[in-house]
Amino acid sequence: MIHSVSSGKTRHAVVVALVVTTLLTSPAPAHKLDTAVGGKRLGPVRFNQTTLRKAKAWFTAPSQRKTVQLGCIKAVKVTWRARELVVYFTKSKPHLAIEGSISKRAIKSRRHGTLRMHTRLGLNIGDGNRRLRRLYPGKSPSRHANHYDWFLAASPNGGRLVVLTRTRRGPVAALFAGPYETC
Repeated sequence: MIHSVSSGKTRHAVVVALVVTTLLTSPAPAHKLDTAVGGKRLGPVRFNQTTLRKAKAWFTAPSQRKTVQLGCIKAVKVTWRARELVVYFTKSKPHLAIEGSISKRAIKSRRHGTLRMHTRLGLNIGDGNRRLRRLYPGKSPSRHANHYDWFLAASPNGGRLVVLTRTRRGPVAALFAGPYETC
């Protein structure tokens, strides 16, 4: 009888150890507000839904706002905090979000608190290249404008999720979500 009790305790300890190991080694489930999804959203900024007015209310007044050529269209480029967050909006009112990029691991929002931006698989800004290649096997970078683009995911509507690194084997420098080409 003592033997069965100790083996029961052993079994319980093994099950607990397996559960803890699984939880610690698997990527954390992505919180929806912090997730970058190609063609759909960059955190709380939803493409073709979020207005410039809403974004200003969430992230305070932008540090820069200017009209730029984005592919074959004119867009309003809005930058917050020294390019930590850049979102392009339509030129016509109500100025809907088109695409965006983020270059800081965590940003603050008045409405949402601290947002720790990541992909659905849990890749964060600042993560090493080894983690990038482990989470997205088979992806390889393309050199573009003094950095490397890693195309991670494409959506049916033409949207892309792209990770930028400064060197081929460097850490994640930024996340980009939106259409890669606007024409």
